Amino acid sequence: LIIDCITGDTNPLLKSEWRNCGDAFKLYEIFDRKENNGLVGAFLTIFIYFFLSFLSGVIFYMYYLRIHLNGRLLDIFVRLTGKNEDFFVPHDLEISHAELDFIVTKAEQWR
Repeated sequence: LIIDCITGDTNPLLKSEWRNCGDAFKLYEIFDRKENNGLVGAFLTIFIYFFLSFLSGVIFYMYYLRIHLNGRLLDIFVRLTGKNEDFFVPHDLEISHAELDFIVTKAEQWR
């Protein structure tokens, strides 16, 4: 849209064919020629631009949160926003030292 406006490809009447107009203005020109009202094409173009921008943002957000760095950002988010009841931290003498070593060893092996 910005490039079309800078290069002056907004008005196809100045050119020999309407196909030479910028991409952002093609729907407007089609509806203007067929229905004598280009506003429908302009609204459709704006809707398509906003929808594609929203879809791109959602895909980027999902990628960044869940896939980038193996989901570490999601883990950090859950830890920062979680309630105290969501995390299990045993009291000092609740488990034995051997059991704690076993849990730590298993966690290191899993990674």
